[in-house]
Amino acid sequence: MDDDAMTGMDDNWYNFPFGALYGRNLKGKDRLNKAWYDNSVLKLVESKKTEELSKVRYWIDCGDDDFLTKGNCLLHIAFTDKRVPHEYRVRDGAHTWTYWRTGIVDALEFIGRSFHQ
Repeated sequence: MDDDAMTGMDDNWYNFPFGALYGRNLKGKDRLNKAWYDNSVLKLVESKKTEELSKVRYWIDCGDDDFLTKGNCLLHIAFTDKRVPHEYRVRDGAHTWTYWRTGIVDALEFIGRSFHQ
């Protein structure tokens, strides 16, 4: 998730589950605190060297109607800019069980191939 999604998130959606992690009842830019940045995947990628990031195999699969689409796009761009190998998929769908069920076979194949390196 990117900073814009966090600051613009509906208060009820923010407070559960994110409020327990980053501070309850925070609004707007107050949500972008140390706890958020310490755990932001985008900040982690920004702060790490390509060699360290490349020790892990990454599979990114996000629906084009998912609220996390922008953050996943930004993660793909960050990996691409740092030349970190990764697999990136955007398919039709949202943040739903139906979407995840339709992608599980490909994801498990990726995971299985990762064990055979």
